[in-house]
Amino acid sequence: MHLILDGYAQDKEFLTNADRISQWLLKVVKEIGMQAMGQPYLVNFGLGAGITGVLIIKESHICIHTWPEFSGLQVDCCSCRSFNAAIFTGSICKEAMIDRPATLILQRGVKGNELIRPKLALGVAMIEAERERPKGGLILR
Repeated sequence: MHLILDGYAQDKEFLTNADRISQWLLKVVKEIGMQAMGQPYLVNFGLGAGITGVLIIKESHICIHTWPEFSGLQVDCCSCRSFNAAIFTGSICKEAMIDRPATLILQRGVKGNELIRPKLALGVAMIEAERERPKGGLILR
C-alpha cells in the first residue's frame, strides 16, 4: 500500500521545524502500528527553507518534503502491508493544520509469482485543490 498526500499547511512553522517533523514521523509510525528502524533522517535546506525527512520502517518508509515558501508539503507512506490511511492522513492534517489534503492510495506489491499492477484505490481530484490555490502557489499534479 502506498499513500501519497499533498497539502497546504496553515501551520507554517511546522514546515521549517526539523524537531517537530522528526517527532511527527516517530509519532505517526506508532499511530499506524508500524515499527521504526532507527531515527528519522532529515535534511534542512537552510534557515526558513524546506525540509526533507525520511523514516525507514520495518514495513518500508515514510517521507515528507516541505516548501514553506508555498505553505506546501508532500508526504508518503509506502508499506508492504496495509495500514489505516485515515489515521495517517488525520495525523499530518492535525499536525500541520491541513484542511483539504489531496490523497492517492495505490495498492502495490507481489502476490506469489504475480506482480500486482498499481491500482488506484482512492483519490481526490487534485484539480480541485489546484483551483483553490492562489496564483503563484505550489501546483499539485
